[in-house]
Amino acid sequence: ESPRFPRVTLCDFKIRQLANVQTFTVQCVLPINLFNEKIFIFLWFWFFIVAALSFGNLFHWIYQIVFGENKVTYVRKYLKVAGEIHTNFDKKLSRKFAEHYLRSDGIFVLRMVGKNTSAMFMTDLVQLLWKTFKEEHCSMKNGVTEVEETPLMNGNCQMGDMEPPSLKSKL
Repeated sequence: ESPRFPRVTLCDFKIRQLANVQTFTVQCVLPINLFNEKIFIFLWFWFFIVAALSFGNLFHWIYQIVFGENKVTYVRKYLKVAGEIHTNFDKKLSRKFAEHYLRSDGIFVLRMVGKNTSAMFMTDLVQLLWKTFKEEHCSMKNGVTEVEETPLMNGNCQMGDMEPPSLKSKL
């Protein structure tokens, strides 16, 4: 017997006999409440499972956002697929690209775009951002304000300082 969905209850009904109305109270069985109880038990467990999975997914996203090594490896994965990482300098520069150019919010947006698009589109997007970063980075190193007409060898700058332009202008 459930307090929310009673199976047996009292029912009042009136019977008319020769101009005399009599009221009777009898026990009634409510079979639909048996069915409703089973449905609501199933829904309760379903909502509990969905809530637990949602919290698990929330903690997974927080872990991905907080820890920086995940950010760098996420970006490097697409740069390697695009064939943009050739040397150790590119590896070091990719760390600066992820940590200082894209930062946490940029990586978050890339992850959201990555969840909703194909890997090929993500590779093209990260490659375009990488090339823009390298052009800005190299032009700041060489003292050039516009993008150079001829690319440097392998697209790398040969200077020692590797601070991105956004940080250099603030320093």
